[in-house]
Amino acid sequence: MFDLIDYYKDRIKDEIREIPRIGSIEEKEIPKISVDKENLLSNFKKEYKEGIKTNKFLKKSKPFGDQIDNLYFPEDKWADLVFKAIKMKDLDGLRILWQGRYAYFVREVENKTEKEAEEIIEKQIEYFMKYKYRCKLFNNREIEN
Repeated sequence: MFDLIDYYKDRIKDEIREIPRIGSIEEKEIPKISVDKENLLSNFKKEYKEGIKTNKFLKKSKPFGDQIDNLYFPEDKWADLVFKAIKMKDLDGLRILWQGRYAYFVREVENKTEKEAEEIIEKQIEYFMKYKYRCKLFNNREIEN
């Protein structure tokens, strides 16, 4: 994955293009998904507390410090950390943080309409587009805070 990102980094940085769809997608009503929020958050906290001791990326970036009980993990922070993890080529640290972002997102959208949840996802995409300039930072320098 990181090799492909590195290979295509100039395109990622410089190009945005629409890819034409071949065929069509049948419109279906998406069923509600039941998520055990407490278990999801508990697993993230456990993995994060362990990971911050052993994972180079998490030790260096300390995205939540030692305080994760009142998890605040908005879209901009997630996009920022994804690019930092890519730069350090750390899939395990990214996996742990994804669990936290997912747990936060589930909690964030639980009382929202589908349209409001989609707006949050669109906002997430905007942050990824804004931060994609970091693709040029794929060198061996230390990550920037």
